[in-house]
Amino acid sequence: MDGFRVFLRGEPRVDLVLDSLQLQHPFVVLDGPIGSAGLVGVRAAVLVELCEDHDEPGGLGRYPMLVRFTGTDGPQRAWRAAHAFLWAVTRGGEVDEALLLGPGTVPLRYHRGRIAPVRAVHSED
Repeated sequence: MDGFRVFLRGEPRVDLVLDSLQLQHPFVVLDGPIGSAGLVGVRAAVLVELCEDHDEPGGLGRYPMLVRFTGTDGPQRAWRAAHAFLWAVTRGGEVDEALLLGPGTVPLRYHRGRIAPVRAVHSED
């Protein structure tokens, strides 16, 4: 399932993640665990999945928590929800690093108190 993915590293607790999500919009439906997701919820036409153990490729395993946002009526709401969540969850001091990835967007990274676009790394091989 595609969508916007926010990877969290540091000491993010599930209750902190839920509080950050509820700040934006309350969940209409909240259930879990379902499949690989420890928690699944629907809020404002966005499906939200929380996975504490994920198997995302490309070195993303160093981020122990994944929150995926999938729009039920297109990507716009999911993008806004993921971006607002990234901002909210990183303000509590428990997240050391976060990464927001999604189709058709520039990746964003939170590190050392700042959210910034990820710069492409070019090797000199």
